[in-house]
Amino acid sequence: SDFNTILYGHNMAAGTMFGTLKNYRSEDFMREHREIIVYTPEATYTYQVFAGVVYSDALLTAKYDFSSEDGCQAFLDSLPESRNLNNIFMDDVTVTPEDHILTLSTCNSNSDTSHRYLIEAVLVNIEN
Repeated sequence: SDFNTILYGHNMAAGTMFGTLKNYRSEDFMREHREIIVYTPEATYTYQVFAGVVYSDALLTAKYDFSSEDGCQAFLDSLPESRNLNNIFMDDVTVTPEDHILTLSTCNSNSDTSHRYLIEAVLVNIEN
């Protein structure tokens, strides 16, 4: 029910856990793998990927007030402000503070400890 559900995972070299998220640095891969499905005992949630962003390692829940529309919008605005050549944004998706998003967060690389790599997806369907 929150605006932003954040899942943290390790970027494992063997490709386990969130190690495969680096594949989203390819626009072709992102276009071919737009759907993230989360299964819970209560429902199945389908999200559409709209961005892959190299982002500061700031604790998002401390930096943004996700309980307010302004805080949600500030986070959304911050994504394209994170300038990096590896960032990819899908221009066919509009996300607003009224939506529900999923953030998958992992280490950017072993040598870059000041940034994280975020995959951003918006909720498009819930099946009970």
